Amino acid sequence: ENKDSYKELLSIKDYRFLILGQLISMLGDGVYTLALIWTMKVLTGSAVLMSIVLAAEIIPLIFFGIFAGVLVDRGNPKKYMLIADLMRGFVILTVFVLLLVGQLSPWMLIVSAIVTSSFDAFFSPAKTVSIRAIVPDHLMTRAQSLSATIQTVVGLVAPAIAALLLALHLPTAFLFNAITFFLSYTLISFIRQTSLP
Repeated sequence: ENKDSYKELLSIKDYRFLILGQLISMLGDGVYTLALIWTMKVLTGSAVLMSIVLAAEIIPLIFFGIFAGVLVDRGNPKKYMLIADLMRGFVILTVFVLLLVGQLSPWMLIVSAIVTSSFDAFFSPAKTVSIRAIVPDHLMTRAQSLSATIQTVVGLVAPAIAALLLALHLPTAFLFNAITFFLSYTLISFIRQTSLP
């Protein structure tokens, strides 16, 4: 029964696009979080600024999380996800370029953390609403279980990828994250669910 229900769940094309997009962008997020803190350490060596950049990534999630779900419920969740992926991709790509040419300042890193986190606050509820729209009720438990499994696996894999990228070339970690957002954008744009125009 378990096997059949997962097979049925993964047979839904729109769900496959959404869950693959989630997997890719979460992988990028995991790399980005470590790259953000490490870059601040390289730029300043300041533990205080490292804490500030981490707070800059968390506080917008809390602040916008208060009303993001309500806005997403009233709007178009697919559009929220696409805008969030596109904006985060461009912000991280800008950080990559600035770091590559040696023009990245600590305050820019803090601003990028605030902006990307703000868009992330809208992406998460939009993804949840989209899953509810795409997945039939009898498969919802399986969908939630698969999302949790992906989150656990990414939590283990992302730090290893981040460590490898940071050891090879610091800017590459940001490029990797930007690419994951653009890939997620592409996959989500393929979703054709009628309730997610």
